[in-house]
Amino acid sequence: MKRTALLGLACAFALAAALTTGCGNTRSSSGNDEVTTQSTTSASSSTQSQYVVTIDTCTAATTYDGKAAVYVDYTFTNNSEKATEPLAAVSCQAFQNGVQLDTAILVNTEGYDGSNSMKEIKPGASITYQLAYVLDDASPVSVEVSNLFSLSDETLATHEFGVA
Repeated sequence: MKRTALLGLACAFALAAALTTGCGNTRSSSGNDEVTTQSTTSASSSTQSQYVVTIDTCTAATTYDGKAAVYVDYTFTNNSEKATEPLAAVSCQAFQNGVQLDTAILVNTEGYDGSNSMKEIKPGASITYQLAYVLDDASPVSVEVSNLFSLSDETLATHEFGVA
């Protein structure tokens, strides 16, 4: 029963993530540019965490309805004793001006694939996945990753990307 509830919750998070992913607002002729990094905050990882996540890159995109968006590349390593999906293990959030960004829906975006966030990762394995966010303006995007189920407020990684 508990596993079924967790699986349902993981599927719901995965679906939400797949439907709402993005990062950046400059575009090239192919429609995507890597967003320049400004004021990088060092990624932190906990030696006590069952999961290690790095925030790798941020790329400009456009949502299905023409809004400016970005997608962020994350690398997830499962150091736990059980297989798990990245979105069932960690919470990834993006902010502009201290306000959480909405998840973006990207369609036919070159270089973007939101499906890896829902793949099961065995202990000791790593995977790169992407999540997209709708931008509010051209201010920097701050990204934070923390354990999804934790009694502490420990942050696994943070990074700030310039969007201009």
